[in-house]
Amino acid sequence: MLCRFILFWRDNPFIMHMRSSGKPILFLSFIVIFITAAFAPFAEWIRVESPEASMLFPEKPNVDSQTVASAIGELKIRTYMYEVADTTKDENLLYGYFVTAYPDSLINSDKKDGLDRYFKGSLDGTVNSLHGKVLSETPAEKGGFPGRIARVSINDGLVVVVFANYLVHNKAIILQVMAMANKDGNKSQERFLQSLVLN
Repeated sequence: MLCRFILFWRDNPFIMHMRSSGKPILFLSFIVIFITAAFAPFAEWIRVESPEASMLFPEKPNVDSQTVASAIGELKIRTYMYEVADTTKDENLLYGYFVTAYPDSLINSDKKDGLDRYFKGSLDGTVNSLHGKVLSETPAEKGGFPGRIARVSINDGLVVVVFANYLVHNKAIILQVMAMANKDGNKSQERFLQSLVLN
């Protein structure tokens, strides 16, 4: 983006004319308008912080927490959710970030022999609850911690949900982004998934 901006600025005949026309106010106004238009899509997103990590959201998400019963005891879950309004121009339908704390003695990223079982169980549970179908699953890594990125088809193939699940010690750090199937792999989706920074 920056290289294209510099080349446009240097070689564009209109820019050269404006610079030499003796109309500095008009020229400066054009600069402001051009830069705003060129970089606005990148400035609209906000970085959301949690004790465990930070990531970019298009808008401020709703934050909630709850305790749920499970086969291994009560689990504390924090959720950060942004559901895209029908009137908002966005290629995705929903952005989510979840943190779940597991009993340290049972699930931990240091327990290498249990990682495959944990990730399989996590994905299977998600797919079953959504009545979906796994399209793909690939190993991932973030900050030295293991993860999996999975694409799940739901609603008879009309919608695709991408999950990026990282196990950081005894906490699951999960990003979720949902889009119509024909918009899967869009730039906003990738930007959200790649924006995660572990604390």
